[in-house]
Amino acid sequence: MNKPELLVTPKSVEDIIPLAEAGADAFLIGEQKFGLRLAGEFYREDVKQAIELAHSKGKKVYVAMNALFHNEKVDLLGDYLTFLKDVHVDGVTFGDPAVLMAAKEYAPGVKLHWSTETTGTNWYTCNYWGRKGSKRAVLAREINMDAIVEIKENAEVEIEVQVHDDEHVPIQTPIARTLL
Repeated sequence: MNKPELLVTPKSVEDIIPLAEAGADAFLIGEQKFGLRLAGEFYREDVKQAIELAHSKGKKVYVAMNALFHNEKVDLLGDYLTFLKDVHVDGVTFGDPAVLMAAKEYAPGVKLHWSTETTGTNWYTCNYWGRKGSKRAVLAREINMDAIVEIKENAEVEIEVQVHDDEHVPIQTPIARTLL
């Protein structure tokens, strides 16, 4: 079994080094117009700087593009994905198939992590998105440990789950996720 990856959501570029030194393996960041449930706002220059800092510590950076994209935003996807490919992002977290289609055209080779955080409730759906090009599936928060184990045993993609300890983690601490 692979070592779980501790993925955190920093609030700013200044959080990257301290979180890396505290044990984070990877970071989930992005611009609010492309991503949902982000701890902070990372514009392009911030994304580039965060990737450079994280890579200097041997860590990974994933960018959230898990928003729903209406027609007026679809044209923005290609340029943003090209930028992410050029700054060597380690992966893109997406939910909308528009991102998948744009990534195949503008950023082939960039790893895709499927995440709607609501419909990842069974291994069959995870495998569907894997066959479409996703390398990882983020499971819904609402499922129990038995379901997580069953999905992991049957999934053809990496599985990511959100973990938290509300009793011991201050509310200001970024969300932690782990890769099974």
